[in-house]
Amino acid sequence: MLLKGLKINYWIIFIWVSAALLLQGITSCQNNQKSNNGKIAEVIVFAEADWYINRPEREQTWEGILRRIKPDSGPAGRSATSFRFTTNNTIMNVYAANAGQQLNKYVDRPITVQGKLIDLGNEGFGKELWIASIHEDDM
Repeated sequence: MLLKGLKINYWIIFIWVSAALLLQGITSCQNNQKSNNGKIAEVIVFAEADWYINRPEREQTWEGILRRIKPDSGPAGRSATSFRFTTNNTIMNVYAANAGQQLNKYVDRPITVQGKLIDLGNEGFGKELWIASIHEDDM
């Protein structure tokens, strides 16, 4: 009788472990950044950061192309602006501190960006785009 009880316990453990592995696989598939049509899915960049949320500027949406640039060096440079976003009528430096790896996937692709245009003119840097989220557009 005791052995029969142990066999049932092993089956319960086996079922629990199998369920956990299955759920882990489903979760990792959901977090994959490629959608079914091959486009890169939307990525949250700074939308959840307190310093982004607390800025008073209005959040806006733009469509355009993201380019990698070499930021200005020296004391007056802003090394965190290593991308530039170009729309039909505007060119914006992009604030990308610690987000370069996320943004690299979108370089030279048509994208939609939701974010805030921040004027840092008083600090000597001019305007820059702070990206809340980004996703690839249809070509």
